[in-house]
Amino acid sequence: LKLDEFDRFEEFEAFTAVPRAEAQQKPLSMVWVIEQRSGVWKARLCARPLGRPSKPADEVYCPTPFPSTIRVLLALAAVRNYAVKFFDVSRAFLHTPIRGDVWVEPPPEWTNPDGLVWHMNCTIYGLQEAMADFDSFFDSVLHGKVEKDGRDALGLVRHMADPASWSGDGVYM
Repeated sequence: LKLDEFDRFEEFEAFTAVPRAEAQQKPLSMVWVIEQRSGVWKARLCARPLGRPSKPADEVYCPTPFPSTIRVLLALAAVRNYAVKFFDVSRAFLHTPIRGDVWVEPPPEWTNPDGLVWHMNCTIYGLQEAMADFDSFFDSVLHGKVEKDGRDALGLVRHMADPASWSGDGVYM
């Protein structure tokens, strides 16, 4: 399980290993969280931001859809005979560029030379701002230009009444 998570961190270039002296703040420790979801065991490497100052609410806020929005979209789909699809973003945080600098201590299982810490290139579980970072990145994929790989976005518009919903060109999310 842990090996799979290491492979994903390397595949997504989640970190850059740098000498400890280059870290501009005290590196955060990491912890493994192992859990079973839908009968499948998963391991996640999480930051432990102990002693790190709390962020203001506007830097960590991530909207969730209103139940009424979901009901309206499902009713609209039923009336207009639209196909309804659900999705999950696999490895969502590893897709998400991190805002700011975060250094972490590599987990003990990491076998590279001592004296190195990880400078994170993407957000990770355990950071207070991780969901807000993902929301910002997801919005850029749906609406604006995607900076990570230069692909065009979908051109959807975020709704002011429910910031967790988007629409445009016959697509409702």
